[in-house]
Parts: sequence; C-alpha cells; structure tokens
Amino acid sequence: MVLGYLLMVGGGYIDEMNPNYDAKYGFQRTVLAPMLILLGLAVNGFAIMKKPSEERKKHIEDTVLNAHKKSTTLEQLVNKEEPKKTTLS
Repeated sequence: MVLGYLLMVGGGYIDEMNPNYDAKYGFQRTVLAPMLILLGLAVNGFAIMKKPSEERKKHIEDTVLNAHKKSTTLEQLVNKEEPKKTTLS
C-alpha cells in the first residue's frame, strides 16, 4: 500500500502556466498506484480473515493463555488475589 501511495506522489508543475499532464495523468498514477493500494488492502483482508493452523493455536495457548496457570489460578486472576507462595522441597 505504501508503495502505491509513493507512486502517486510528485509530478508537480514546472511552470504554473504549462501543467505536466503526462506526469499527472500517466499510467503510473492512474492505474498502477491504485492497483497496488487495492492489492495491499486485499492482502491485509486475507491476513485478517485467514484461519490460523492448529499448530499456531496450540503455540498461542501454551505461551499466552497458559502462562498464568503456572503461578496463579483462574479464580485468583479474576478476583485479583495475590498468588499463593509455594516452596520447593
């Protein structure tokens, strides 16, 4: 998307009385840049809607959701209680 926006920039007037219509209405600005922006939007939409694999789900569960289970219980998290201190023997 950024590349598309960058392709639209520039091509201003050299002389205010003689505009540069070739640069202003050329293929790069009227066709190529909007196509790149739409392609970027489509890629982002696909990335949002794509269903994660089972391996990715398992990794997220292990690292994020189960990280608190080692030191606290769900009730402690909900009630904002301090985790119980355990000593290793």
